[in-house]
Amino acid sequence: MNTLTFRPRDYTLLGLTGLMDVMTSTEFAQVYGERFNPVVSYLNEGMFYMGLDERQRGDVSTAYLQTRMNEKEFEQVLFSTQELSKKYFSFIEQPARALRVEDILPFYTYYHDLILLVYPSIDAIDFLHVLPTDRRESFSIFSNKLRLLAESIYKRGEEEFVPKIAEVIANKFDISSVAVNITCHEIRAFLQQGIPLLAEKNLCARTQSFLYIQTNKNEYHAFTGIEASTKARELGFTSGDSGAEVSEFVGTSAFGGVVRGKVCVVVSKKQIENVTEGCVLVASMTQPSYLPAMKKAVAFVTDEGGMLCHAAIIAREMKKPCIIGTKIATQALIDGDFVEVDADSGIVKKLS
Repeated sequence: MNTLTFRPRDYTLLGLTGLMDVMTSTEFAQVYGERFNPVVSYLNEGMFYMGLDERQRGDVSTAYLQTRMNEKEFEQVLFSTQELSKKYFSFIEQPARALRVEDILPFYTYYHDLILLVYPSIDAIDFLHVLPTDRRESFSIFSNKLRLLAESIYKRGEEEFVPKIAEVIANKFDISSVAVNITCHEIRAFLQQGIPLLAEKNLCARTQSFLYIQTNKNEYHAFTGIEASTKARELGFTSGDSGAEVSEFVGTSAFGGVVRGKVCVVVSKKQIENVTEGCVLVASMTQPSYLPAMKKAVAFVTDEGGMLCHAAIIAREMKKPCIIGTKIATQALIDGDFVEVDADSGIVKKLS
């Protein structure tokens, strides 16, 4: 198994494993020409990470860009996404009191069908260099429109529906708030095959350290505790201090300017309240829920993203210096570091 790249994600196991299910599916390969093998989720001390093979990520996006570049198809994908999203949003807006445990299944079906439509806006935009110059603009416009829908699909699914259905599951089986630590495959097995859910103590143990691997052969492998942390390191996971010795690193400038400030690292919605006025916001990637923090920050620095990612677009709207795609920002920097963000040159320097 190749070394994977792990990125922080604002997901729950209940939601993230549904995404993993799509990315390793035969349907995904039929649409994109390739599929992922494996996809890994790692829950470490309450923080979620998603592990992917970067080479496969490039292969999937390149295969799509080289075979599906058709403006009529773009129009059809946008129309299909908009129409299906209406039904999806109507479904997830149901109040918790109207939901049953079984309602998690249609949620996964919506998720499956929508992810197959919106995936190009997530990753393919970072690989535009494989296209002839004259074809990049049309895909960029398409991807940007699709990205707005994709962000709403993910955000509302995780922030609106998952907490409600988790509450329903928790109340039904008396497992408190740890229902979000159930995987989509476990809840399906329970509902479709009658296989019992794990006991509450086992679900609680996952919060500290749990690693879940899904392959393209529909195989699942779960590790908890020391086994999980050991397996994560084998797959390429590194702790947050792995970049402690890095004093300078580079990325792509999304909006120019040079500023200095103290670092505020945000890799979860829970950390947004820690962001202070005048800080440099450092994240793996930003999303709409980060906007209150982005308004306070003087600059943005991200691990991931291309020129049409959320951070880049907001930086241009707010006219704030922004460096994207550094790969290591969230590992090289910690809260309180004093840095210079030179977005004219794409360089981040740690001053103290």
